[in-house]
This record gives sequence, C-alpha cells and structure tokens, in this order.
Amino acid sequence: MFVIVVGQGREISDKQAQITALESQKARYIREIDRLESAIGPMRKLGVVQDTTLLSSFGAIQDWVTYLEFLEKTRREKK
Repeated sequence: MFVIVVGQGREISDKQAQITALESQKARYIREIDRLESAIGPMRKLGVVQDTTLLSSFGAIQDWVTYLEFLEKTRREKK
C-alpha cells in the first residue's frame, strides 16, 4: 500500500510540474499575442491590415483546412 501511495505522490508531482510549465507557456503566448496585436493596431486603424477575426467567428469554422485554403486563394487573387 505504501508503494502505491508513493507512486501516486510522484505522479501528482509530475502533473503539477506539467501544469506549471503549461501555465508559464500560456502566459508567454498571451504576452506575445498582446505584443503582436499592439504592433499591428496602427496598421488596422489605417486600413492597411484587415482584421479577419471580425469576419467570422472562430467557433463557427468547422473545417480549418478549407478556411485556410480560402484565405490563401483570396490572397493570391489580390496579387
């Protein structure tokens, strides 16, 4: 029984370490997204960059491959 408890304790410690690492990574991603959004903010206001997040809800997109192909096709047609 002691061996089981020790094993579970190690597993819990490993999971806590994973959670900490993922939370740290999430915080880095949030900072990076904020930095990128602030960098393109002035370009959006000038109309240089189109805000595609307002065009469709990410939750409504069922087929990402088709959506990304559509974006690539429209980008190529603009050239």
